[in-house]
Parts: sequence; structure tokens; C-alpha cells
Amino acid sequence: MVGLLLIIRAVHIGAAILLFAVFVFSLAVGRPVFATPMEGGALDFFHRFECRLLRVALWSLAISFASGALWLWIEAAEMSGRSLADALAPDVVGTLLRQTQFGHCWTLRLMLVILIAALWPALPQLGKPNQSMRIGPRLIAGLFSGALLATLASGGHAAASKEPVRLFHLAADATHLLAAGVWPGGLVPFTMLLARVQPSGQTKVPTFVSSITQRFSQVNFVMIGIIGATGVVNSWPRRQFRCGSHLGIRTAAPVEAHVVRRHDQPWRG
Repeated sequence: MVGLLLIIRAVHIGAAILLFAVFVFSLAVGRPVFATPMEGGALDFFHRFECRLLRVALWSLAISFASGALWLWIEAAEMSGRSLADALAPDVVGTLLRQTQFGHCWTLRLMLVILIAALWPALPQLGKPNQSMRIGPRLIAGLFSGALLATLASGGHAAASKEPVRLFHLAADATHLLAAGVWPGGLVPFTMLLARVQPSGQTKVPTFVSSITQRFSQVNFVMIGIIGATGVVNSWPRRQFRCGSHLGIRTAAPVEAHVVRRHDQPWRG
């Protein structure tokens, strides 16, 4: 079951990174370039491209929700000692959500997913090109998606570090995840852009491509530095981390829940 949990966590983190990457690329790279005077048809291209990006983001949001639910299910089974079929009992899930750090963070992430989904009708849609220049709904959705990604730091080694450095490690972990959402996460929308501006057999490349590439490269240069710096912080000092499994990948949240299970015999039903 540990292998399955690893796969689900990887999918969940990947979906959260891609969701954040879409909004960052649109707001920090695409919109500033297309807000300047461009050749005819450029704004319409950006609108259609952004709608395509948002479809990717919507799938990422759905995968994040589904993988998060599976993550909760498997954690409930492992922490309670019950089978997967019995792990969804109200007393098990209720105890997990109310009395563990993992449960509190999972509930927060669920609320963020719901808020992002609620904003979706206000985001750009095909046939409404003027929406592509409205920054409000996208900015709010981007902030929520960033918070969704940053809260995953509570499931890393930083959450198991000791005081007084715990908050420092959590902040470094969250920053590391957000930077990863820009790069390499931003490579996905950037590749999609390049694929659309130069279809097979077309030799002429629109002039805005160079502006997009230059801006994206500048942002990535900063993100690579942040990833390197926070990576150093995350790797020091390892001896302060208290992990919950022999693989060294489980975190303080499962550890806390195991403590609850040992002292609360009804967990075993």
C-alpha cells in the first residue's frame, strides 16, 4: 500500500503544480506581453490559447480532487489498521480529519479546491475575448491555486522538524513548491504555446513569441535560484526530521495519527 500511496501523492502534487503553473504563466508571462500593442489577431490568439490552458487547469483541478480523496482513503486505512473497505467508516474518517495535522490540512485543501471551482464561470471562455484582459478572477484563482500547492509543504519532511526551525523549514518547503510551479511547471504551457504558434509546415513565427520567450526565461532564472536556495534549506539538518516509516517518506501527520490510533482503541473497530 505504501507504493500506491507514493503514486497517488505524486499525481496529487503534479496536478497541483500544473494548476498553479497555468495561472502563473497566464498572469506573469502571457498577459503582460499581450497587453502591449501587437499585430492583428494576437489578442484573439491569446484568448483562444488561454481557454485551452484553462481546460488543462480544469483537468488538473479534477485530478487534484480525486487524488486527494484517494490519499485520504489510504491514510485512513493505514492509520486505523482497517481494510480499505472498512476505512471509510465515519468514526475513522472523522477522527483523522479532526484530530490529526494531515486531516486539518486535507480539509483546507478541499476548501481551496471548492473555491477555485466556484470561480471557474468567471474565467475566460471561448467567444468572449474581452475576458482575457480581466485580471480579477484569474488573480484570485491563481492565489487559491498557489495556496493549494503551498499547503502540501505540511506533508513533507519540514512538518516533522523540531522547533524552533519548524516554521522556517515549512516556509522554505512551501516556497520550493511554488517555485516548482513556475519552473519546471511552466514548461507545459510554454510548450503548448510554441506548438500552437508554429504548426507543422509553417515557417513564419509571430513576433510576440520572442517577447514571451524572453519574459519566461527571465522568470525562470529567478525561480531556479529560489529552487536551489530552498533545496539547500530542505536538506539541512536531516537529523532533526522525525519520519513515520522505514522509507523515510512519511511525515509528522501520519506519525501524529498513529499516536491517536495507539491511544484510541476504537480505531481498530
